[in-house]
Amino acid sequence: MYISQIEIHNFRKYKDLTLNLNKGLNVFVGENNSGKTAIIDAIRYVIDPDNYSVRIQENDFNAENNAIEITLKFSELSSKEESTFMEFLTFENVETGIKPFLYLSLTATEQHPHRWIRAGKDKDIDIDFQVREQIHTAYFRPLRDAENELAPRQQSRLSKILQIYGKKHPESKTAILNNLHTFNESIKTQDVIKNSNADTTHNLTKLLLYPDKNETKTKIDIPQTSDADKNFRHISERLKLDFAKETKQGLGYYNLLFMAAELILLRNEGESKLSSFLLIEEPEAHLHPQLQYNLLKFVQEEIAKPDVSSLQVFITTHSPNISSKVDVENLILLTSEDNNAYSLREGATKADSKDYKFITKFLDTTKANMFFAKGIIFVEGFSEEILFPVFAKILGYDLEDYGVSIISINGTSHERYAKILQRQDGTELPIPASFVRDADNLKDATLSDKKGNIETVTMLKFFSSSEKTLEYDIAKSMWQQSCATLKSLYVNIPAEIKTIETSDYETKKDDFYRTINDSRGKSEFAYKLSQDLMDKKPDWENLKESIPEYIKNAITHVVNIIVPTNSDSQQIF
Repeated sequence: MYISQIEIHNFRKYKDLTLNLNKGLNVFVGENNSGKTAIIDAIRYVIDPDNYSVRIQENDFNAENNAIEITLKFSELSSKEESTFMEFLTFENVETGIKPFLYLSLTATEQHPHRWIRAGKDKDIDIDFQVREQIHTAYFRPLRDAENELAPRQQSRLSKILQIYGKKHPESKTAILNNLHTFNESIKTQDVIKNSNADTTHNLTKLLLYPDKNETKTKIDIPQTSDADKNFRHISERLKLDFAKETKQGLGYYNLLFMAAELILLRNEGESKLSSFLLIEEPEAHLHPQLQYNLLKFVQEEIAKPDVSSLQVFITTHSPNISSKVDVENLILLTSEDNNAYSLREGATKADSKDYKFITKFLDTTKANMFFAKGIIFVEGFSEEILFPVFAKILGYDLEDYGVSIISINGTSHERYAKILQRQDGTELPIPASFVRDADNLKDATLSDKKGNIETVTMLKFFSSSEKTLEYDIAKSMWQQSCATLKSLYVNIPAEIKTIETSDYETKKDDFYRTINDSRGKSEFAYKLSQDLMDKKPDWENLKESIPEYIKNAITHVVNIIVPTNSDSQQIF
């Protein structure tokens, strides 16, 4: 079984949230303070028995005088799970017939901050602790002290693992206990033990009265009981899982060691405890990108194993490295603007299966920044990626201060990315996006579309160059500057552009464009032009008029939604 839906009411950032979840992997992405930890905590507060005594805090309530309610809906129960939870199930009529579902709900009020967990769609069935224990949960918190958590202690991870393997290998367990008994007897013969015990007994007899003075004896040994399981647990709780001295490692490796141990525990307990749930917060906190990839690969392999119990994984991340290695369908985008969560799986967006395959195939760490941005400007290539931040600064906007990402994508794939950001139910993501295209890629567009905006929805707008490409547009609007920049790239200036600035744009535009394409390259020209424009900061006010109109509109569309401007001060271009 798996958690197919979560409903959250009045918990932290979420006043009312209903979110459908994926069967295997769920990766929550979004900027800081978008509510990722709140969803993880909501899940574990309901299903993790280790958190049974956790009290809801005052700042957990979204609004005063309202109860916190969190409901998890479990679907696709196995026959064993149906049998285990039979008295707590709700039967519903779905497309495939009448199916059983398990609902678990948490309720807490400020007057009664201890959590009440009940079952049933109407939250009317008491469910005891032992039943909830059948759902095994492992939680990896961010910035944990993994080395300390691996230390010997009562109910340590290692002791739990050893007890599980002790049941699988009883002969080995017996041998360990026999070795302990032999060792216990052997130390009694050593002088350090014998003399310490003798002197202690001598002093004790002086303090006692008859007949205890003659009858009382002491011993020094390793405590044991008649209960073999208890003795074995005592041994296992004194053992430490650590790296060998010659391979002593740092914090990141200790976190991986902790995860490796926890996953063994999760899977082995899952053999008897039915479905398992793994919650990982910010795995990038101690892991460099390659180790992040390895962790993600390992988790995906565990999910895919056909011969073990069901495993559902929830990961929160700020890492574009992780986000770029996950199928887009497994991503859930959290937004702070409306305190909401949006599944990006197929059926929730307007993208079709071909769109998902395309985006997943070409999604890299740079493109994955779109999942953490307050606004996005999609452009066609490196030239735009280099120049747009400079144009924005000339217009008075530092895109980094606005949390805007410039994403370079193939000229024919704008619509695919636009559909990922559009909801099937007609709602809009609160993330403004501009899609900037070259006119030469709009073969089917009308002339009016090429020169203006292709209107879609409030948040997403398309903009296209008036000339063939960005370079043509910039050359037309900044002819003298573009010519000076182009010539500065050469030690020996080619004859065809030696006096190019003395002619007008229409006469020399093809020579200009051919020179960029044939020799120095568009990206090199764009980089040098960006430097030249930055050097002219005192003249930026005059340069504003030289920026092509569609570029101005693409930038202002995004930043004016992120930070709306007053009508009196809004810049109109």
